[in-house]
Amino acid sequence: MRRRVLLFIGNGNGVIGYGKGKGDDYEAAFDHAFKSLKENLIMINLSHDWSVARTLEGRHNDYSIKIIPQAEPNFWGSHTIWHMLVYTGLFHQRFVIKSRKKEPYSMIYAYF
Repeated sequence: MRRRVLLFIGNGNGVIGYGKGKGDDYEAAFDHAFKSLKENLIMINLSHDWSVARTLEGRHNDYSIKIIPQAEPNFWGSHTIWHMLVYTGLFHQRFVIKSRKKEPYSMIYAYF
């Protein structure tokens, strides 16, 4: 039996990354995921006056996400997506997600 770990990291200023890992136990899976996470770091140029300038859309399998610019943030909906947006540094927005299943891998791929 193998264990799987999915990690997301963000510093709130536009540096984000994700990592996937598999292993015989959770410690090995976490180590592999952390190594993968360091290889997948990306930087997003952000303006702190208006962090989302246009509508952003992403889709993977059944999961779709739409991030819409808005003067006052509206963080209503999925707590996971809400935390991912805050850790990314996107504040001037609202979001809409559509999915029949709550598959975390599809959520990460659609977000990136």
